[in-house]
Amino acid sequence: MNLPQPNVHDVAKQVLNAHDAADLIFAAISDQQNRLPAKDKMPSMIGCLALIDTPVEKHTGYFSQLNDARNGLKHAGNLPSTQQWSSVSVGLIADWT
Repeated sequence: MNLPQPNVHDVAKQVLNAHDAADLIFAAISDQQNRLPAKDKMPSMIGCLALIDTPVEKHTGYFSQLNDARNGLKHAGNLPSTQQWSSVSVGLIADWT
């Protein structure tokens, strides 16, 4: 049985939305933990993730790949892999809850 392929444009939107959500969440947690620099530029999503003090695994590799997929889409027009990112909106927060 052949399953239909996810729509690449829908997956691209999900990658952008997931990145935005992670960026906001990590910035909020970093701010709550008083880890953001007082005067410097706001750190990137990956920078905020590095600042967070947490006992659980941060999944840095996953979020680095998400960041790369978002940057490739936004800055180079490269559509993300539908196989790799079709479930990004489902799995983004699952490991953090």
